[in-house]
Amino acid sequence: MNKATRILVVDDDPAVLEVFSMILRRAGYEVWEASNGQQCLQVTRERRPDLVLLDVRLPDLSGIDICRQIKADAALLDIFVVLVSGKATNAADKVDGAETGADDYIVKPVNPDEFLARIRTIVRLRDTTAALRASEQHYRRLVEILPNAVGMIDLQGRLTTANRQAVEMLGYAGPGELLGKSVFDLTPPEDHERVKADITTTLETGIVRNAEYRMLRKDGSRFPVELSTAVSTDADGQSRGIVIVVRDITARRQAEARIRELLYILDQAHDAIIIRDLEGHIQYFNNGAERLFGWTADEVRGRRTTDLFFADASIFAEAQKMLLQTGEWNGELQAVTKARKPIVLHTRWTLARVPHSQSPHVVSISTDITGHKEAEEAIRQSQERYRSLAESSPDAIFILDRESTIQYVNLVAAQWLGKPDAQLLGHPQGEFFPPEIARQHQEASKGSLRAGRWYARSGASRSAGP
Repeated sequence: MNKATRILVVDDDPAVLEVFSMILRRAGYEVWEASNGQQCLQVTRERRPDLVLLDVRLPDLSGIDICRQIKADAALLDIFVVLVSGKATNAADKVDGAETGADDYIVKPVNPDEFLARIRTIVRLRDTTAALRASEQHYRRLVEILPNAVGMIDLQGRLTTANRQAVEMLGYAGPGELLGKSVFDLTPPEDHERVKADITTTLETGIVRNAEYRMLRKDGSRFPVELSTAVSTDADGQSRGIVIVVRDITARRQAEARIRELLYILDQAHDAIIIRDLEGHIQYFNNGAERLFGWTADEVRGRRTTDLFFADASIFAEAQKMLLQTGEWNGELQAVTKARKPIVLHTRWTLARVPHSQSPHVVSISTDITGHKEAEEAIRQSQERYRSLAESSPDAIFILDRESTIQYVNLVAAQWLGKPDAQLLGHPQGEFFPPEIARQHQEASKGSLRAGRWYARSGASRSAGP
């Protein structure tokens, strides 16, 4: 027996009060007593018994009135009231008791065993009802704090319940204004056939997930939603309605539109733009990347960049380390195309948040500088060859800029002027040539785009074209 069950026995007859209390205490119940209506209400409100065994006829208040007051008090919803009477025993009396919300009606006198059996049944019912109410309150609180709109429609498609979010989402002043509306009142006419089909599917399969619809607010404006439905059944497993969970996806649609616009812009870029996660798995590959690397976006999506492009893993790893430390990295990387052709990239990496992801991604913008590198190398080799030729020439070779400042002298020229080249570079050529020769050099340089190079033989100077 559940010894925690607390029963308040109310009767103005001391003998009845004593007998009932004794029987219940012997059965393991915690028993409190009251001999009139005022005491009953006071104890009930202060101590909250689980069950009130209430005599119908009391000296100050009617048990019917007391029952009515208890049932009307929201704070006392879990208290069961059993009316007991030896005089008001006809059918009309019992009907009056039931209409007040009494949970049972016992007629005195009653056999002790039958009395206890009735009490046990009532207590079990009370405990079950209290647990059910607590569960309903728990889930109702959960529904109220959900960010989504939640409601229920009956089998005719009319809204029977709706949480606060549903009321606000649809633009109504309160639940009373919204309840009773048909799902067809809340959706545009062109979607009604689809609504009917999804209701049928829900009733047949038990659930529909993530269906996208347009709904109508009270003012007639439309907005996109994503909804899921599930059948609600009664104790016998029969459908009693459909629970609907609705999420406003206006912001998501707008974000998706912005993303499409951004991706379009990125696809038009000449540079190769790649978005990857921190493990290197490719999430986005623009047209520029397809042109540069020779792979298509479908071929590389989800694959690791290190497996496809980067020839020197150690340089890539060092760049990745710096990226994670500072949030960005700029530099050159050696890479290969799908055809295994080596290329050189100038690459900028930036850590950035992308939609629908909790972790940052890497946005990579790369420019192919292979041609520039080849040109630089060709120039460097040409300069090396020129320098080698100049140093092996028997002539004294000077290179002057347009202001006739010496930029280069070979070994013969330095020996001819009797100074090391470090003392010649950056000095005006007039310091080392006779004034008339220097003046000729200057005048000649003004009329030639390639002017500025002059040659001199040891012991006698002469001017010549570059």
